[in-house]
Amino acid sequence: MLKHLFLTILDISFSTSLLILAALLLSPLIQRRYAARWKYRLWIILGLRLVVPVNGTQVYEAVRNIIFCIIIIPSLFQGLKLQA
Repeated sequence: MLKHLFLTILDISFSTSLLILAALLLSPLIQRRYAARWKYRLWIILGLRLVVPVNGTQVYEAVRNIIFCIIIIPSLFQGLKLQA
């Protein structure tokens, strides 16, 4: 389990460092076209990506489970009539 966590954090750190490198290389273009607010948002997103070790597939599975619990399960019980 710890090995999986370590590999996940390593993968996220590597992919985010590539995104940070791209942001640094594109910063002259970003400075001209976008306001400071958008640049701060970009850096906040990249910082959160480093701090919160969540992989994209985990987010997809969590959203799928939430949709299942909110939409699918109540629709299964919609036609049932409970007897008292």
